[in-house]
Amino acid sequence: MPRPVILCLCIALLLLGCTTLTPPPAAPDAPSPPTPAAPLPTSAPPVESPTTVIAFSAFRDGSFHLYTIRPEDTQLTRLTDNLDHNETQPIWSPDGLRLAYLADTDGVANLYIRDLDGREVRQLTRRRTPVIAVSWSPDNTRLAFLAPIEEPSLEADQSDAPLALYTVELATGKITLVRRDLQDTLDLAWSPDGEQIAFTRLDNGVQNIYVTRLSGTSPLVNLSNTPFNDSQPAWSPDGKRIAFVSDESGDLDIYVMAADGTGRTRLTDNPTQETAPTWSPDGTRIAFVSDRNGSPQLFRMGDNGVDQQLLAGTLSNVASPAWQPLPRPTVVNRIAFSAGVGRGFSSLFVINTTGAGRVTLINSAEFDTITPAWSPDGTQIAFAGRDAINYDIYIMPASGGDPIRLTRGEGSNLHPAWSPDGTRIGFESNRDGVWDVYTINPQGGDLTNLTNSPSNDGNIAWSPDGTQIAFVSDRDGKLNIYTMNIDGSNLRQLTRNAGDNVFPAWSPDGRELVFRSTRTGNKQIYRMSVNGTGLRRLTNHPDDDDHPAWSPDGRQIAFVSNRPRDASSPRTIQRAFDLYVMNSDGSNVQRITSSNINERYPAWQPQAR
Repeated sequence: MPRPVILCLCIALLLLGCTTLTPPPAAPDAPSPPTPAAPLPTSAPPVESPTTVIAFSAFRDGSFHLYTIRPEDTQLTRLTDNLDHNETQPIWSPDGLRLAYLADTDGVANLYIRDLDGREVRQLTRRRTPVIAVSWSPDNTRLAFLAPIEEPSLEADQSDAPLALYTVELATGKITLVRRDLQDTLDLAWSPDGEQIAFTRLDNGVQNIYVTRLSGTSPLVNLSNTPFNDSQPAWSPDGKRIAFVSDESGDLDIYVMAADGTGRTRLTDNPTQETAPTWSPDGTRIAFVSDRNGSPQLFRMGDNGVDQQLLAGTLSNVASPAWQPLPRPTVVNRIAFSAGVGRGFSSLFVINTTGAGRVTLINSAEFDTITPAWSPDGTQIAFAGRDAINYDIYIMPASGGDPIRLTRGEGSNLHPAWSPDGTRIGFESNRDGVWDVYTINPQGGDLTNLTNSPSNDGNIAWSPDGTQIAFVSDRDGKLNIYTMNIDGSNLRQLTRNAGDNVFPAWSPDGRELVFRSTRTGNKQIYRMSVNGTGLRRLTNHPDDDDHPAWSPDGRQIAFVSNRPRDASSPRTIQRAFDLYVMNSDGSNVQRITSSNINERYPAWQPQAR
């Protein structure tokens, strides 16, 4: 028997969206020492790109300067020639277009960035105490650096103050203190997936390699945990291995280990000092510094230690090499969303994640359009639209054009979601008196009820492999998130909470779900593993955050919020929802729209296939 109309209406509003668990701090973790293993993957024959160079610093004319060298033809280029100060520790931006480095122009090492021809040079920090180490975020938006904690009110020398981890945003120059617990720390290396930072830490007189997340409460995990001095970690491009330096043999050699600390393998075996490993973009080669010829010079070898050779044409007194990443293809990230005034009709738009390039797809005072969803190939957009009482599912070309109506009949049909292979469109409908999850083909045929439950079900999200769906149901009395196989088997309840848990979205790698919950009173964004464990709160704001959507590469999440646009006036009442993006760990929140109308239901355009 159909539910009462009032209950169905309330459930519909919750499913449509018109309506914290934080792990405690942990002590440093010291796993048992890794056991020896067979050498890690061996290198294929080197294939050097003519656009790939190695940057390094070298001592010349009384100070350190920056250089690049092309490994395939040993062409050497000098980038800087300032004789009155030092430039050290060059590190490439992930797109391979800029270098970050340290320079003591002000008397202490501060952080700079520059393009290769030197036309744009920016000083990012202006500190009285030196920056110790630096690493670039994989998303190209921030730099992390180690430096002593400075007290602005003190004029005394603070160079012996405890070290802390900071980040600086390239777009705004904003510097954020991230962690205070990194005293006795050297080196920084941001993992390619952006999830972890590797660094060197001095424990009881011995250097070990640690990893941690940027969150100030994340544990510090000791990867090497040996009685030897291990330092200078460098992630392989795929994030699966870490090259590092150790004195296990009595002198300094290059080693490699898996990203979890296992499989420790020695690559160099020379009675001299080998330091500063850096990976080639394809992960098959490692460049490093060796003084086997009497002075520190630049060498390279395979990722298993074979074929060690001096780079002819390199200089002596070399330090801190960094292999340039391959240039990334230009990708314009676009998000579809709906926007409207209050409870009036909404229109359909697409915008770049920079906030530019806003395009109107549908704008009609007589036709309400909400919940857009891109087809997997990015050529079409499905959405829910209505020109009367009930919503139906439509599709239209992503470039614009006339919509095609797929559903008809009693009740409303909302929240479309394409299957990964593009052959089905899931949606929620109350055509039979309660809300159920249905699928239909893009031509409007072969309607199938997937949940067929006496409870209210909706908010379908397909797993990336197309074998499962996540959805929302009130079958336990509250709106919680479930998963099941497409045939209805293997039903699992993932959330059990007094608040409403809605809008699940599957991460591109299929390991996690992001969703919105009211478990703390207002609407906030969370993520968890697909088995319901590992809950992490991503937003923590007194206003409402809603409608999360993953970027195709999994590095960012789009959402909407009515938080005040002026952060200096937190008491301002912000009624309209704006579109935001943030890193997938909740950091680096950026607003990309600002208008007087509500912007909702962001959907990230898939990467071109």
